[in-house]
Amino acid sequence: MKYLQFHGAAKKENRSGKGKSRYERSEGSFTRSFDVEGSDAEKIEAELKNGILKITLPKHEMSKPKKIEIN
Repeated sequence: MKYLQFHGAAKKENRSGKGKSRYERSEGSFTRSFDVEGSDAEKIEAELKNGILKITLPKHEMSKPKKIEIN
């Protein structure tokens, strides 16, 4: 099987202001793994913009469904 794996780290943000705040995000390092079987590994693209990682996994031609005409 083929896997895409990436590592990262989230830092705790210091926000000053009045009142109490609750944060849902955790801090520290992390690892994520995804099965990319069926994807065309040569065409995988990644883009990091404004703290958001966008990964595009195009399907391999053999993985795409075939249309069969029935008369």
